[in-house]
Amino acid sequence: MKPEQRAFLDEHYPDHHLKFDSNKGVWVVEAYGMRHPFKCGDYKGAVNAKAAAIAFRDSLPNNAFTWSRSYSTQVQSKVQGVFRCKGKGQSNAWRAQVSSIDENGKRVIKAKNFSIAKYGDQEAYDLAVIWRDKLLREKEAEEFAAAEHGRVKETNPSTAGRMR
Repeated sequence: MKPEQRAFLDEHYPDHHLKFDSNKGVWVVEAYGMRHPFKCGDYKGAVNAKAAAIAFRDSLPNNAFTWSRSYSTQVQSKVQGVFRCKGKGQSNAWRAQVSSIDENGKRVIKAKNFSIAKYGDQEAYDLAVIWRDKLLREKEAEEFAAAEHGRVKETNPSTAGRMR
């Protein structure tokens, strides 16, 4: 990570590289490819544990926050959520995915691969784009129906305010 990237994250996203596991009551810093936990019980509360996690994160050098994907090569398309993947144990395919938050506040990812060997490069890409658009339309219809019935979508406090 470049210093200017880190400065931007510090200014606009103060919780960058921090995750809160509400089931275990732990703030986690992911750096150097490892998870560094800060248990709320050890720090007498979530606020102190978060402060310790932030202090630890800020003490690390910029190169601590590198990460790798499971795909050896990945080509992005012009459509968000659609990309080409090829890697260990995976076929050469276009992958479409949509993520959402369920009623329990857990992130759910729906994904589907379209094989280039089976469909050809362009048709596999087109099928991935169509499948993702169909899923997004269904998701919007569900949200609209919920809004018409007066139900309010609850948000998880740990993810509130994040863009999806």
